Amino acid sequence: MDALEEASEYLAEEKKRFDEALRTISRMKNFRPRELSTAFVHAQRSKSVESIFASFNFLGALLQRHEATIHKRWLKLEKRAAPRDHPQGVGLRHGTRPSPGLA
Repeated sequence: MDALEEASEYLAEEKKRFDEALRTISRMKNFRPRELSTAFVHAQRSKSVESIFASFNFLGALLQRHEATIHKRWLKLEKRAAPRDHPQGVGLRHGTRPSPGLA
């Protein structure tokens, strides 16, 4: 295959991509969001609220169950990350925060 054929093939592929982009833009211009009924919105809201509170309660229970372990690991990270010359001795590396009582 010589350079002319190669260039011709490349341009044909580019034209296909360009045409597809134009078709996509044309479809987007004609897009109209559908009208949602009040009943549908209320039904979706009810499902979402139930799901959010179920997740919130699950995460709260999970946190309560593992709070001691999380606290112990947090303290371990703070000790390891604490710079020697920091007056409060609190870890200030990326990903750690000072304890609320020491800030």
